[in-house]
Amino acid sequence: MQQHQTSSADIFSGIYANNIWGGNLGDFYSGKGSDNTFSRSYCEFITEFALKTSLENIKIVDLGCGDFRVGQQLLQNLANSHIQYQYTGVDIVPKLMEHNSIKYASQDIKFVCINIVEEDLPQGDICLIRQVLQHLSNQDIKKILAKLSQYKYVFITESHPADELNCIPNLDIPTGAEIRLLHNSGVFLDKNPFNLSRVELVLNIPYEEDICLYGKQSKLCTFKIENAGSYQESTIS
Repeated sequence: MQQHQTSSADIFSGIYANNIWGGNLGDFYSGKGSDNTFSRSYCEFITEFALKTSLENIKIVDLGCGDFRVGQQLLQNLANSHIQYQYTGVDIVPKLMEHNSIKYASQDIKFVCINIVEEDLPQGDICLIRQVLQHLSNQDIKKILAKLSQYKYVFITESHPADELNCIPNLDIPTGAEIRLLHNSGVFLDKNPFNLSRVELVLNIPYEEDICLYGKQSKLCTFKIENAGSYQESTIS
C-alpha cells in the first residue's frame, strides 16, 4: 500500500494550528524571530534601503509572510517615511492567508496563498524571505532560489550558529517546523549546494542569552542579493 505523503501545506498548517512555534492557542504566531527584538532593526534597515533606491511605488513581495507582525511594522515604517508601496504577502497556509486578508488587506496590501516551491511567484521589485528557507529541505530551497532573478533586490534572513567556523553549512533536513540550528548548521547561500554569488551580509542580530534556540548560541543574519540572476539553473542537481 502506498503511503500518503504529507504536503507542505498540511505540515505548516499543522504547525500554526498546534502553536508549535508558540503563541496562544487559536492564534497565528510565527515564532520569536518575529518579535520586536529582531524585527525592529530589520524593518528599519529595509526602510532605509527603500529610501535610497530610485524606485517609485515599490512593489514588495514577502515570501512566507506568516502572521504579518514583521510586515505590518515594515509597512508602517515605509508610510512614516512617505514611501509609496504595493505589498504582497505570500504563505502556504490557507487559513492564515484568509485571516490576514480579512484583518489587514487594503488597496495597497494583499495576501495570496501560494506554494513558493512549486508555483510561480508574484512580480515585484523587492523580495523578502525572512526565516523561511531554514525550514525547508535543500531541494526545496534550490527551487526557490532559481526563481529569484525576477526581483531587483532580494533580502534573505536566516538563523546561523554564533560560531560559524565550527558549524556544518547546509546540512539537509526535511521540510518542517525545525531548523538546521538544531544540528549546528544553517543555510549558507554562498556554499554548496547553493553556490550563490554576490551575497552580502547587511544585518547581524545576535540572539540574547535568554533566547537560546535548542540550547545553542545563534544570530539572525540578513543577506542582500542584488540583481539575483547570479543564481544559475546549472547548480540545481
